[in-house]
Amino acid sequence: MPVNLAGLELRNPIMLAAGTAGHLDELADVLDLSTIGAVVTKSITPEPREGHGAWRVLDSRVGMINAVGLANVGIESFK
Repeated sequence: MPVNLAGLELRNPIMLAAGTAGHLDELADVLDLSTIGAVVTKSITPEPREGHGAWRVLDSRVGMINAVGLANVGIESFK
């Protein structure tokens, strides 16, 4: 079932949410990647970022607060 998402043609509307896919090569053994329409990545910035220090995730009685601070390896390491 092909869909158009803001001008981007996807072979189907199934998208893996950020964080659920790890590195796609990890999923290749258990999932046919051709069945996925798209993958939402974690944040990628031009330069590497360490993100916030301790207390990145805090539980509360009504949910959780997540403040990772865009930690990532930078675009050159991602390529």
